[in-house]
Amino acid sequence: MALRFKYRSIERPQPLGPKTAPIISLRLFGRNETVFDTPALVDSGADYSVIFDEHAEILGLDLEKAEKTEVCGIGGKIMAWRLKIDAEISGKGEHRKFRFSLPFMVLPKPVENHPILLGRAGFFERFEITFKEKDREVILKPLP
Repeated sequence: MALRFKYRSIERPQPLGPKTAPIISLRLFGRNETVFDTPALVDSGADYSVIFDEHAEILGLDLEKAEKTEVCGIGGKIMAWRLKIDAEISGKGEHRKFRFSLPFMVLPKPVENHPILLGRAGFFERFEITFKEKDREVILKPLP
């Protein structure tokens, strides 16, 4: 059973402006049963999934206990925290949900309007992922 998500419009920093992109609904689980529902960009160009320190705070995650590492991206080098977070995805109207632990890089405050990213490590291995640009749709088919 595949999960299908229509592309959604996301705001991007100026001067880029809004763009339609493969966005799915993501639920993150933190300490003390904290739940955070958020849109997330499925990003085949990202090695790791990314949240920001403000999301870690909402989830009650202790970054002092997380591994700190230097990461490189288009914007250059930056210090980040590496940790695993329980995540869940489900399709609209779907009865089937997929919950798993996902490695995230936690970055300092984002550039305004930067989405949470779902990168390859820990996510792409779980699904056959099809980007249908013409139909503006991303399809996630769980792998056995």
